[in-house]
Order: sequence, then C-alpha cells, then structure tokens
Amino acid sequence: MIESLVTKSTISAFSSSSLTLSQEICNEQGTGALLRHQQESLRFIYSLRHPIISLLSLTSSTVKKGGYSSGDIQLQYASNNAAADLKVDTESNIAATVSVADIIPSSKTIASLKYPNYDSGKVVFHSSIYNYLGTPTFALGAEAAYETSSRKLTKYTAGITVTKPDSGASITLGDKGDTLTESFIHYVDQSKRSAAGGEIARKFSTNHNTFTVGGSYALDDLMLVKFKLNNHGALGLFCSPKS
Repeated sequence: MIESLVTKSTISAFSSSSLTLSQEICNEQGTGALLRHQQESLRFIYSLRHPIISLLSLTSSTVKKGGYSSGDIQLQYASNNAAADLKVDTESNIAATVSVADIIPSSKTIASLKYPNYDSGKVVFHSSIYNYLGTPTFALGAEAAYETSSRKLTKYTAGITVTKPDSGASITLGDKGDTLTESFIHYVDQSKRSAAGGEIARKFSTNHNTFTVGGSYALDDLMLVKFKLNNHGALGLFCSPKS
C-alpha cells in the first residue's frame, strides 16, 4: 500500500507581477519494504513584467531528502535586446549566460561562464547584414566563438550570398579560415520544381579540392528528390519532405 500526501499553495497578485509559492511533501511506504523514502521540496517564484523590462524572475528551489538538503537560486532578466541568466546552488557552483543583440546592426553576442569550471566559458558572436540593391539580394554573415580557458578563437566563419528570382550563389570561409566553399544553384522553371547546382570546396591545409554537381526535383507539393555526385565518385540520392 502506498500513501502519498501532496500540499500546494499558490499566491498570485497584480497584472504586472506574480508571486508563486509551492510546497510538495511526498511520503512513500510499501508494506513489507525494507526502504522508506521521504522527500520534501519547496519552490519560490517571483516574476515581474514592465514596458521596458520584458521579464524579471527569481526562482528559489530547495530539496530535502533524508538528512541531506540542496537548493539553488536562479535569476532571469530579459529586455528588448538583452537577456541574462544567473544560477547559484548550495555547492557554490555558479552558471551565468548573457546575450546582447544589435551591438552592431543585425548582430547577437552570447557569453557564458561557469564557476569553478572556467574551461566551459566562451563567447559567441553572430552577425548578418542584408542589403537590397534592385533585383538581387545580398546577405553578408559572420560567426565567431572564443574560449576563455584557452584564450583562443575556436570558431570563425564568414560568408556572402547573392539571391535572384531564378538563381543563387554563395561564398563561405569556414573551418577557422581553412576551407573556402563556392556554390551556385539555378532553377530550371519558374515554379522552382527542378533545380541544378554545383559546389567547389578547397581545403588549404591539405591543398585538396572537391567538386560536386547535383540537382533536385519536386515530385509533388510534399516530396522532393535530390542527388549529388563529386569528383571522387561519391554519389548521393535523397528523398525528403519539401520545405
């Protein structure tokens, strides 16, 4: 026979802020069992919304199991172009994440840090710039990641894309500047049911080039068939839902 007791209480007030307090006490005991388990948890949540501050919340959790207690406090903040998340537990572990948008137009920067494990800290930067000149559409993007432990850039990629109604082309520099990829696609008909394209990829560290040609055809409004063949004789055939 299992007996359980759960008690909960919730308090809510004001349209711009809310306060929630919940407590759960669970006792489980099996007839003839050698083990008795008792766990109690308490969580406190406070959230605030403001015309300038999109969200500000404070969460405190405590779990008591037997003679051992553990808990954490988490603070979350979000506004129109910035967000922050800070969490501290009873083991003195600290985890923090901060993201800021539009430091430069159409960019986003994310920084994360954990204590005492500094090795996981990193900074990631994304940027995309779009420019419309007549019919073609130009897009320029970049991404970089920096690790605080090694003090090195672990990832940086940049690319440019030109899109027209019946074709598109792109140049991408990836693998931390080691791989240059150029690709082109042309739509055979106005409905874009069929397309043909090609790609040239060069890896500078190995002085190795890969040439790939391919195409796609829409069997219907839901299914798309793709194929590709490179200069090494590798042939690929794919059938996937149309996106």
